[in-house]
Amino acid sequence: DSGAGREARGGLLIAALTLKPQLGVLIPVALAAGGRWRAFLWATAGTLAILALSTAVAGAEYWRAFIAALGLMRELMATELVRFARMMTAYGGLRALGVADGAALAVQVALALAAAGAVAAAWRAHGLGFDRRAAALLAAIPLATPYAYHYEMTLTLGAAVFLYRAGLAAGAGGRALIAALWFGPLPGMVLLDALPFAFYAVPLHLLALGAALAPLGRGRAAGAG
Repeated sequence: DSGAGREARGGLLIAALTLKPQLGVLIPVALAAGGRWRAFLWATAGTLAILALSTAVAGAEYWRAFIAALGLMRELMATELVRFARMMTAYGGLRALGVADGAALAVQVALALAAAGAVAAAWRAHGLGFDRRAAALLAAIPLATPYAYHYEMTLTLGAAVFLYRAGLAAGAGGRALIAALWFGPLPGMVLLDALPFAFYAVPLHLLALGAALAPLGRGRAAGAG
């Protein structure tokens, strides 16, 4: 199986996330930083094909309805008519505590930029290994998007698998982190009556991202020494 074939299939699978774009928001950053341009182009082509098919089946009215729905959802989020306590995002957690929309969104944007920078650093680092790069991407995506609910934390099952393959299960702390990621939203749901879900999910994703990037920090420290 050629590398070109794998990248083509990977790009087409990435295109399927067009149906839930908030769960793929940092994938273009990873592909660009890692120089995976063939996969990037296949993902773009697949996305355009999905858009063309949608238009052919539903007509141009589809897009007017889509844009109207986006505006409605933004209005609902700004007016506190969504279940913020069940969101796994920093924005959702802050809104659940009563923080104003603008302030919560500013924090979310700052966190998203930091997560994008971490993903770019991971995918540029050729010595980091694919498993750690993939784990960093999967841990960073929930940190970057403002809109994601507790059930979408199943995304982090992949981070658990990649961190396990990267060798984190050798230590007790690593095993605990992998177990928490593997159980996904369940521990946070148990705590939901006491805390917004984000107060479990955001720290966990930050820990997973830090664990994935840890060799970069050690490399810089060794270089400075």
